[in-house]
Order: sequence, then structure tokens, then C-alpha cells
Amino acid sequence: MSPENHQERFDKAVHKVYAVYPSLTPEETYLTSHWPQIKEHLPLIFELKESISYGSVKPNREFAIILCNATWLLFEQNRLEDVAALLPDLKDILFNTLEAGDEFMNAQFWRLCLKIHISNQEYAAAQEDAIKMLDVLKSMKLEDKFLLADAYNAIGFCQLGFEECDNAYQHLERSLQIREKDKTRNSGMRGITLANIALYYNLGGNYSLALENAEDGLGLVAKQYGLDSFKAAEVHSQIGNAYIGLEELDEALVSHQKTLKIREDTLHDGSKVAASPHKVAWIYSQQGDSSKAEPLL
Repeated sequence: MSPENHQERFDKAVHKVYAVYPSLTPEETYLTSHWPQIKEHLPLIFELKESISYGSVKPNREFAIILCNATWLLFEQNRLEDVAALLPDLKDILFNTLEAGDEFMNAQFWRLCLKIHISNQEYAAAQEDAIKMLDVLKSMKLEDKFLLADAYNAIGFCQLGFEECDNAYQHLERSLQIREKDKTRNSGMRGITLANIALYYNLGGNYSLALENAEDGLGLVAKQYGLDSFKAAEVHSQIGNAYIGLEELDEALVSHQKTLKIREDTLHDGSKVAASPHKVAWIYSQQGDSSKAEPLL
């Protein structure tokens, strides 16, 4: 088969997938609900990506967008080996094929990188990715500033990771102010921002305000992503930490048990799963119940 025929077959296969493939948008910044549909197409996506690696075909814009969305969802599903297999080529494919008007998808690449760095607790590297994401979005000269909210939230969260709390709070507040202007849009991410503000207050010892923000955030996250979603686990954790600070250990135990259950159900492994049983065990030990604490250590 001639190279032209290979390319033609590749382009047709890509276009067929692209026509039905879910995509990240300003309104839908997580794709978990589409996992059954996306999972069905993954073998073909990996096959198409391999054909690019072999040099038999050249990637196009549609495939770049498909690959970015697929890699993002694989990260959401904690399929980190698959992410590692796709990520090295993703940047080149995106930056060599995206066109004017595709800056949002370019920004999602940096968002993916920052999320990976955050999951590895590499906050300085994550902040660099978040700043790149923000720069890309600002380059779009947006009349709608809503797109900037996620970047400001990410920068603030990263700064909390290395305790630049004052700067972090300013970025989190900026994100929240943007989202507050239209509460109907992506309310789940407004909830996540409130949870990060709760983290700020927990770190500063203001546990009552932490609890208030986290509980407000949980309602928003549960409404959009579900009460048993991975995103809800992040909020339950902040609620539990606030109760620990308030010395209400029975309430703290309930929240951290919810966190542990959700993470065990949604993640295969990783530091966040490992941290949850230790927090529950610590609470049991503080309550004098070593028989329940020991199996979790």
C-alpha cells in the first residue's frame, strides 16, 4: 500500500472517532461520565498512535484533540501506565498540528501536566505548568474570563503545597470571584475551589472557616460529580481535617472514612490512597481504639 493510501486510511479512521468522541470544554472539565464510551475507542486510539510512531503516517489536528482528551481521561481513571505511554508524544503532536483557535486544547495539555505533577507532590513543577496554562489562555484575549478560573485555582493549590499561603489565597479568591459571576457554569469546580480555600484555612488553623468552605464546596461537587466521586473525596478530607482541628474526632472519623472508601473504590494505588488509612488509624488511636487502628497501619 502506498504512503498516500496509509495516510488516507488514517485520516478517515481518525475522523470517524473524532465525530463521536467527547472533548474537554470550559463547561465540562472532567470526562469521567464518558468513560464507557471512551474506553470502547481506546484500542483504536493506541493503534493509530503506534502508526504515527512507526512513521507511516502523520498526525492531524483531529487526532491531536482525540489524544489529549484520551490521555486526560486515562489520568482521571488513574491508569498512569497508559498515560506514561501517551504523554511523551502528546506535546509534539499537539503543538505541531493545532491551529489558531485551538488554544483551549493547548491549555489542557499544561493542565494535564500540572495534575500529574500535583499527584506526585511536585508542586513547583506543577506551578510552572499552571502558569503556562494561564499564559496560553490569556493569549486568547478572552472576553469570557471564565476559562481563567481553573488556572488561578491550580496556581493557588500549588502554592499551598509549598506554603506560600498568602499568594495562594489571592489566586484562589480570584478563581472564586470569576466563578461566582455565573454560578450555573461548572459548579463542581467552584466547589473544588472552595475546598482548596478550606485547605488554606486548615493550614492556618482557622478550622471553623475551613469547615464552612468545605461543606459549601461538598454540596456543589456532589451535585455535579456525585457524592461518591473522587472529587468528593478531596472535599471530605478537608472536612475531616477541620473537625480534627476542632477536636471533634467522631465527626472527623466519619469524613475520613468516607474519603478512604471513595479512594479505595476509585484509585488503584498512589499516595492519596496510602494517606487515607493512616489518617483513619490516627483518629482511632487518639480515641484509644488500637484494635481498629493497627490493621490500617
